[in-house]
Formats: sequence, C-alpha cells, structure tokens
Amino acid sequence: MSENSTVATQTAYPWRAVARTVVAFLIAILPYVAAALADASTATQSTALIAGAGVAGAVTKALANPAVDAILKKYIPALATAPKQG
Repeated sequence: MSENSTVATQTAYPWRAVARTVVAFLIAILPYVAAALADASTATQSTALIAGAGVAGAVTKALANPAVDAILKKYIPALATAPKQG
C-alpha cells in the first residue's frame, strides 16, 4: 500500500482551520446575540440559538467552497485554507 504524499490543509496549517471555525461560530451566534441585546423573550432567544446551528452549517459549507477559498486567498488570506503560492 503506497503512502499518500499530500497532507490535509488542516494538518499543514492548523491555525487557519481554527480561525475559520472561530469565524463560522461568531457569525452563527449573531442571531442569538441580536436577540439577547434586544431583550427578546427566552423563546425568541432559544429560536435564534437553534437557528445558529443552521447558520454555522451554511457558513462552514461556504468556506469549504473552492471559489470562496480563492476569494479569501485574495482578500482575507488569513482565512484561506493555505497561503498563496508563489
């Protein structure tokens, strides 16, 4: 069995994976924070928190898109999966 010579970007650049996860989390909790700051009811805050799970999934999926990664490499290189080559 041959060994694969490629290394996952999460292994090669772990701090980038952490940064992307933190950004996805911060975006995901925005509905909850907005509801809490607006002094909304507990039910509304709970709904906003639950909606955050869907938002986190959507943001994570968007960050996994190669086109989005190319844009990040150009404009926000710290959030790209890997540094620019060359």
